[in-house]
Amino acid sequence: AAASRGLRLVVTLYDLIPLIRPTTLESPAAKAWYERKLESLRRADLFLAISDHSRAEAIATAGLAAENVVVVSAAADPCFRVLAPRIEAVQALRARHGILGDYVLYAGGYDPRKNVVHLIAAFAALDTEMRRRYSLVLAGSIDDRQRRELLRCAEQHRLSAADVLFTGYIDDDELALLYNVCAVFVFPSLHEGF
Repeated sequence: AAASRGLRLVVTLYDLIPLIRPTTLESPAAKAWYERKLESLRRADLFLAISDHSRAEAIATAGLAAENVVVVSAAADPCFRVLAPRIEAVQALRARHGILGDYVLYAGGYDPRKNVVHLIAAFAALDTEMRRRYSLVLAGSIDDRQRRELLRCAEQHRLSAADVLFTGYIDDDELALLYNVCAVFVFPSLHEGF
């Protein structure tokens, strides 16, 4: 209908993970919702993919015409940069989240594709001396069910509440500070668009 009025429909294409990994859709309602989204997506005239990877997957798995999928890339917000944080800000951050020493940081979601369960297992597998030196900080919104599941995983690997810390939701400025202060950032995701 838009094309008949001289308009073109352009969409940003982040990823097609639920199409490629259908198990990420946990309920029949989620599957039906995603199918409707795919039908709508296929009516677009142009697709702006956030990466070469997303473009290739869209062409291969959704059958989109290669000439209609262009890469525009994505970028981090300007707040995510190297900082020279004030010691007071770092101390306040550590106090807010119970971070006592050096830490390994993960930031993101907690669905199974993000692979956080295996991150906890890998952290637990560090030698004792290394594990005493670091805590694992998991940053980002998490629901009660996910938190219980990950705490159960940590307990199974003999990790204490001081070993694995959850920040819950944090704003971008605080996340940028966490990135700048961590010893190492880990992103164990099994599949991403970018």
